Amino acid sequence: VTLNSTEYPRCFRNLDYPPFVIYYRGDLSLLEKRSIAVLGSRVCTRYGKEQSERFAEEFVKEGFVLVTGLTEGIETYAVTKGLNVGGKVICIMANGLKSVYPAENLFLAKRIFEEGGLLISENYPDFKPIGMSFVQRNRLIPAVAEAILIVEAGAKRGSLYTVNFA
Repeated sequence: VTLNSTEYPRCFRNLDYPPFVIYYRGDLSLLEKRSIAVLGSRVCTRYGKEQSERFAEEFVKEGFVLVTGLTEGIETYAVTKGLNVGGKVICIMANGLKSVYPAENLFLAKRIFEEGGLLISENYPDFKPIGMSFVQRNRLIPAVAEAILIVEAGAKRGSLYTVNFA
């Protein structure tokens, strides 16, 4: 979907630098629903894991769609729990839709799609992520989510870029 298309998501139009094109698989109408991002450290504590699962479950029970970048750690735990309790997930990917990163989350990306979620990328389908593609992806998360919950994060990590974009 290109910026000139009537299907182009309204939430991206107001960005300073909206993606010219987005690639997606799944239910684009999820972008119109109430959503919250659950983000955090790739290497997390057991407490972080437990809290990400607890919050994800509560947000789903309250009718929120979960938003994630699908990184390992906090986000993987939150997404898995959210899906396990019947929630919907929007995944904003730093890679193309045909090259899930991290590779360990390929099954989770397939599950998001198969269970009525949404996978979005501004990168062409075979794109392999590089350092800046994660920062670019992080600017899209607050455009979609009403709120952002950082469960655990280091002082200079990607989750904080997302907060700054918000």
